[in-house]
Amino acid sequence: RRWLLALDGADELLDSEGAAPVWSLLSDALSATHNLRLLLTSRRPLYAAPLPCKVVAFEVPPLSFEDAALLLARRAHRPLYQRDVDPAAAAAASSSGHQGEPLVLAGRQREFLHQLAGHPLFAAVGGMPGSVLEAASRVTQQLP
Repeated sequence: RRWLLALDGADELLDSEGAAPVWSLLSDALSATHNLRLLLTSRRPLYAAPLPCKVVAFEVPPLSFEDAALLLARRAHRPLYQRDVDPAAAAAASSSGHQGEPLVLAGRQREFLHQLAGHPLFAAVGGMPGSVLEAASRVTQQLP
């Protein structure tokens, strides 16, 4: 049987002062178990990781703006409205008190994703999936 252990954000471990016991535990596990593989995700290569094995770096490019917009739309905790992506619609919704119909991914999906991808949020998150998921988790019913 083979085992895969995935550690997300491993670059934080490399920079942390108290990480020595974690690296030691991982080294011991790798030395004791030949069927164990590690998958370390980080924002930069981890060639300096104190492990008794070869570290192979594989760069995963950021998501395209449309893919990032699709990920946000699918993971948001409430429907998205035109007011969420269009400042003019936001002003009209706040003055009338009516949100309008929720935007849907069916039908004019490409147009919707292109409009959503133009939102300043996507310039801030830069297509990084973790950042997009974090932003989506903050789109709740309580968010105006």
